[in-house]
Amino acid sequence: MKSFAPSLKASIAQHAKRKTQYSSLLGVSLRQRALCYRQLHSLLRAGIPLAIALQHTAEASAFPLRKMVQRLSEHVMQGGRLSEQLAAFPQTFPEWEVSVMRAAELSGSLPEATAEIASTLEMEYEFRTRITAVTLPARATALVAMLVGLILGSLGGAAGEDVFARLGHAVLVFACLMLGLFGAKYLWRVFAQSRKGAAFLSALLPALPLIGPIQSGMARIRFVRTLASLWKAGVPPLETLETAAATSGNPHFMRQMAGAPRQMSDGAAFSNVLSKTDFLPEETLYMLRTGETSGTVAESLETVAEYFTIELEAKIHTLPGKLLLIYYLIIVPIVFLLCLCAYACSAGGF
Repeated sequence: MKSFAPSLKASIAQHAKRKTQYSSLLGVSLRQRALCYRQLHSLLRAGIPLAIALQHTAEASAFPLRKMVQRLSEHVMQGGRLSEQLAAFPQTFPEWEVSVMRAAELSGSLPEATAEIASTLEMEYEFRTRITAVTLPARATALVAMLVGLILGSLGGAAGEDVFARLGHAVLVFACLMLGLFGAKYLWRVFAQSRKGAAFLSALLPALPLIGPIQSGMARIRFVRTLASLWKAGVPPLETLETAAATSGNPHFMRQMAGAPRQMSDGAAFSNVLSKTDFLPEETLYMLRTGETSGTVAESLETVAEYFTIELEAKIHTLPGKLLLIYYLIIVPIVFLLCLCAYACSAGGF
């Protein structure tokens, strides 16, 4: 029987050897990708052929995505697979999206796959938007405090004729610091999209005290949603499990699932295979076992996905307050010390 997805070992090797390609300086945002998949889903659901749907999607896509989607349309029009061309843009379309689209092409469930990817991206975009909205004032406060501290430190004890020169020097130092921050942010982004950077972040993020549980929750939701979508589309259980494991984006879980083909060939249920990993909690495994017993696996998977979504929503709801508390515990003493140093300099204390 032809496999609907590459083996987990091949997926891990591809993830490790994947080279980063940079389509533009700023790249494609999460929101732009979500809108692209949502538009494609609407057109496919209306019965429009894939190549034509991609053409219409390209016309409605944002500028960074337009040429990519147009190339996707041309590739499909020439008889190629959509997943093959998606894999040519690893910076824009990660491996888990390519794996879902590859399995959906072979099972004939492209509309459902695009809807699942769009829903997942929209959820991640909402999470990032919430965090940005609550941390933006805090970051602005830090920058203003830095500028005020530099100005007060420069003006402390200055003679009248030196005031403007020292003020200009403080502004210049602040501008250099800002350029340094933007440069560091860009270099971090390049590092995060490299092979070593992706492996480093995949090991670091789940271990963080506040961000880690949310990252793990998103990985679980991607895994369970993909599992439910492919199961409903009629993809065989082994290929479904392999593809869904790749969508988790968790190399540790993918390595744990490397023995799934042997276990399932011996007649093990996929809930028993998952129980040998530390990826899903016990209560969700009980839901899956109930679905296997009653023959409602897809419904049980959707229930598990809703359970993870509610749990993640609760964590996201409380995260901004925790981040602000930690932030102000750090920034308030720093601002106090800056003001104290500036006052001491102006008073001639040191």
